[in-house]
Amino acid sequence: MASENFDKKIYLPVIAILVVAVAVLLIKFVFTGDKDVNAKISKNALYVNEPFNFEDNSGFAHKWKWEFGDGVISYDRGGQYHYSHPGTFMLRLTINDKMVDTFFVSVRDTARVEVVQDSIMRIDGPAVGMQFENLIFRAEGKGAKLFRWEFGDDKKGDTRDPFTFHTFDQPGNYIVELYTDINQYPIRLPIKILPAFQGVGMEGPNANDKLGKFDEDFKIHLQKIADHKNFDDNYQYLVNKYLCNNEKIVVVVNGQKYNEFFSYCAGLHYDNNVYIQQVKVAVDTSLTCVKRLEIAQQKQNL
Repeated sequence: MASENFDKKIYLPVIAILVVAVAVLLIKFVFTGDKDVNAKISKNALYVNEPFNFEDNSGFAHKWKWEFGDGVISYDRGGQYHYSHPGTFMLRLTINDKMVDTFFVSVRDTARVEVVQDSIMRIDGPAVGMQFENLIFRAEGKGAKLFRWEFGDDKKGDTRDPFTFHTFDQPGNYIVELYTDINQYPIRLPIKILPAFQGVGMEGPNANDKLGKFDEDFKIHLQKIADHKNFDDNYQYLVNKYLCNNEKIVVVVNGQKYNEFFSYCAGLHYDNNVYIQQVKVAVDTSLTCVKRLEIAQQKQNL
């Protein structure tokens, strides 16, 4: 009998606590329900007239008011909407006239345009050049892996890279054409070649040969600088003989990177294992002063 009384003393308070707890939970569920708002929108960054979805899945909700921040109101549980002008909008949801949730939506005024790879390929090159001037042309765009260049003057050469050098021997109007593996038809760039002023010792068909000798002489002395052989002598030789003492001419390396001449030579001197593959000079209209260098170089694995 004493054991039974002891058990009752233990279990009755426990049962009473459980009953009270269940009652409290029932009362809370009946009178308040689940008060966690479960609303969402499908996008918060979009373009003018781009649709997005809005919806509420709150278990206790029975009345909705969506205010989109532009004067439009919806009383549906969910749906689809779009903004007709750009801006940042606060979208406000009121549930059962008392619970509120908000969202911010950013709307841009430019419609999204799907970029087609072959529509953005273009030729970066001059529209006007000089006879005997070494000109550079580059393919700009994404996606192409194969390139073929034609210049309209029947000159042949290795022109299957995304950038190329070319010299026109005769003045006139030409069409530079670029063929790639992603273009149905060639990209075209018109160019007008003006007659060169004849310099001393640079007349007639010998002009291109002379420029070729410039290229080769530059290559030899730049390679000496790269090989750490007497920087001052080789540098001053090029500046005095070809640059008309202008150390600020532009140097384009591998068609992508730029330096003025002094900085390029200084960097080349302190670099290691650089091989000068090709040099192309661009001269002024008198064909005496080099005004630009195009250099192809690479690192050697020793």
